[in-house]
Formats: sequence, C-alpha cells, structure tokens
Amino acid sequence: MKNNFTGSLGKYEGGAFVDDKRTFGKIFIDGGSVIYTGPEGRKKLPLSGLNLRAGGAAGKTIFFTHKSSPKIVFFTTDKSILKDHFLLSNPETKAQVSAILKKNQKAWLAFAMLFVAIIGGIYALYTLKEPVVAAVAKKIPVKWEKKLGQSTLTMLKSKKHLIENPRIKNYLDHIASPLLNKIPQKKYRFDIHIIDDSNINAFALPGGIIVINKGLVLAAKSPEELNGVIAHEAAHVVKQHGLRQLISSAGIYIVVQALFGDMTGLMSVLINNSAFLLTRKYSRDYELEADDNGWKYLLDAGINPAGMVNFFKTLYDEQKKMLGENINKINESLNFLSTHPSTKARIKRLEKRLKKLPKKEYFIFSVDFNKFKQAVKENG
Repeated sequence: MKNNFTGSLGKYEGGAFVDDKRTFGKIFIDGGSVIYTGPEGRKKLPLSGLNLRAGGAAGKTIFFTHKSSPKIVFFTTDKSILKDHFLLSNPETKAQVSAILKKNQKAWLAFAMLFVAIIGGIYALYTLKEPVVAAVAKKIPVKWEKKLGQSTLTMLKSKKHLIENPRIKNYLDHIASPLLNKIPQKKYRFDIHIIDDSNINAFALPGGIIVINKGLVLAAKSPEELNGVIAHEAAHVVKQHGLRQLISSAGIYIVVQALFGDMTGLMSVLINNSAFLLTRKYSRDYELEADDNGWKYLLDAGINPAGMVNFFKTLYDEQKKMLGENINKINESLNFLSTHPSTKARIKRLEKRLKKLPKKEYFIFSVDFNKFKQAVKENG
C-alpha cells in the first residue's frame, strides 16, 4: 500500500529561496527529506546533513539549508514544525531542534529578566520618588520658599479680600503665638492671614504663610479648635508639603537634576506652577502626617489637642446639618472637608490618641474668643 503520510503534523505554511528568488508555499517532512512545494514546483533537502537554525525578527523563523544545495533555503514561521515526528526521529535534526528550543528558552528568560528589571526600575522610581522629592525640597533656600509663598499670596489677594484689621491681628496673635512660638523649628516665621471667604477652609503656602477663611473662624468654637487647624497647617509648612507637591509635578528627570545641584529647570517649574498651590489637594499621607505633627505641636505648646478633634467634629456636624444624611455629597461651603481625607476616620483616629493621654492642666487662653469672632464677622 502506498503511504500518503506527509509528516506527523501535516503541512506547514512557509517559503523558499531558490537562486535568490523567494516564493511561498507549503513545507512538509517525509521519512528522509524536507520538501517544499510552491509555484515553481517541488524542492527537497535531505534530512541527513540538514542544517536548522532560528533567525529573523526575534528568532521566529526556522531556516533549513543543506550543503548539497547551497542555493536553496526553506523557511517557516510555524514553530510547530519543530515537533514534527520525522525531525525528532532523526538524531541529527533532533539535536538541532533541542539547541533551537534551548536558545529560545534563554531568549525568553532574558526577556523576562529584562521585563522584571524594567518593572523593578519603575517601581523603584515610584517608591523612591517621595524620598528624593523630600531631599530636593530641603535643598531649596528658605528665601526662595518665602518668595514663592508670597507671590502666591499676592495672586490670592487679587481675587479675595484679606481682612487686615489691627484689632483682629492682635486677637489672632494672642490666640496663635502660644502655639507658633513652641514649634521646634527656626526655619520659618509664621504669618497668618484671614480672607473674606465663607467657605470653611484653611491652607498653607511655602515659607510660613497660613491662610484661614472667615468661614472657618466663625465655625470654630474656641481658641483650642482654631489652634488645632493652625497646628495642622503649620505642619504642612514645616514638612514642605506644598513645595514637595510642586516638585513632584516637575518630572523625575528635573527632580534628579535638582538633587545633584542643577536647580534651573526646577525653579522654572515652581514659578510657572505656583498657582496650583491654591487649588491642589494634599495626598492622604501628607494629611495624616500634618495631623500627627500638628498634634505634637499642640502638646509641646501645652494646648489641649482635644481642640483639633472638636474642630473636626464641628465640621462634621456642620456638614450633616447642611447635607442631611447624604454625608458623602460634596458641598462647596464645606471646602475644608472636601479637600481633606475621611474626616470621620480622622476623628476616630485622634479620639483614640486623646484617650491615651494622661490627665494634665493645659494652657488657658485669656482672649475673648467670641469678641474675636464678632470682629472678624463685622470686618468681612
């Protein structure tokens, strides 16, 4: 009986170079030859003495050549041919198939290692970026920080009315100085401003500037509550959170340049993007860091840190009053809440810390807080 079997896996799509002319057709393997059939007929290369190699883009093409026919080359991108029964039954070609597969495995391993290295590099850049940004921020001269904060405040003044009243400033000094004088740093001189804005909000600018909205002053119920906010914002200043956010926006190349002393590109980014200091939200990590450091500032100053907790409760109660039970809805009049993470969770976190504090006597404010609030209300 005639055997019509043409290889254990049948015919393979491929082509041939014959006398430097390329054609496309089918390749199959019988008991003793690799056979190509195409437009110009049929060509054979014996399995005995056959040479196999992987080449082309990424080694995806298998080439067949034989020293008896130097002007003939068969090729296919169908790698299933390497599993062909006849190729694997011949010790010569089987060894070459094994070498090709081994080489492919090495190539894939190298690719996998490169991929892992790239992912690792990206991860390293991501995880190390914050420490690098913090290191760069520390290299920024204080006078540059102050200039950046002052220019941003000037920008704010063109849009909002600052309440500049000697009587109010005197009240504010009496309320804030017991705290600010005890913050353990000599780098910044804090400068607090109140703006005529009914939104409950406060924010810090680089260089020591703290801005408090009139709405927040009127919402606070005691000097301790207001100091809780001031302590939080002072921590943003000391930890350079605003500056660090601007530096992060500069891109890793400019940040690395600045780390090694070339501040030119970075300073340009800081100046051009200073307006973002008025609109950008801090990350959750920055906010919690400001809570923690602000808490410490209050304790160092002998001011009852319950004021910080109570102010968050005041905000939360105010939000519920205005929004009903739909507590997740954002309302512009409670801007402070919408730009700070999970107020309820922060209250619980700080309350837990408050319970652990030993009982002690705290600083007693002599200022009439209600008269201060009335003065702010009347001068808005």
